Amino acid sequence: MDSEDWLFPTRYVIKRDVLRGLAPNSLYAYCAMLQAIDDARWLPGRSNLDTGLYAASGGSPYLTHYHHARMQQLGVMRCSPLGIVASIAGTLNFNLVATFKIFGASCGFSSACASSSHALAFAYEEIATGRQKRMFVVGAEDCNTDSVLPFAGMRALSLQTIPISLRDRSM
Repeated sequence: MDSEDWLFPTRYVIKRDVLRGLAPNSLYAYCAMLQAIDDARWLPGRSNLDTGLYAASGGSPYLTHYHHARMQQLGVMRCSPLGIVASIAGTLNFNLVATFKIFGASCGFSSACASSSHALAFAYEEIATGRQKRMFVVGAEDCNTDSVLPFAGMRALSLQTIPISLRDRSM
């Protein structure tokens, strides 16, 4: 194992060349994909033409913001090209199909709050019509202030706070 490989938790080992292309949301999806592969008892590299993957993600606003600020402060040559690529919406799907050698149907969905629903529905159709034997569906978002604050700005989040007396009852 390379000394720069990422180890955390012990179950997940991600090689440096894979990790370079992963945004924070993709890292979580990668680990979830390992769990899904175990649950499905699927062996990557075998029967790949009848196995597909649909991913739902809006990309990584955090990483986009980070690299944009870095380019403004230090210049464009001080920004990792892989960092920019890792932050865009379609990269989640690309990274997973490339890493796990999935050669069946694949697509990245980025359709706001409906992304995961679209991915599930289209994956169902792939199986129901017999075009694919199995489909993996994964969705991943950063869920930090860079991805949540825009929804607050659109007034799509509630400003209602839960009174302490009600919070205690729900626990």
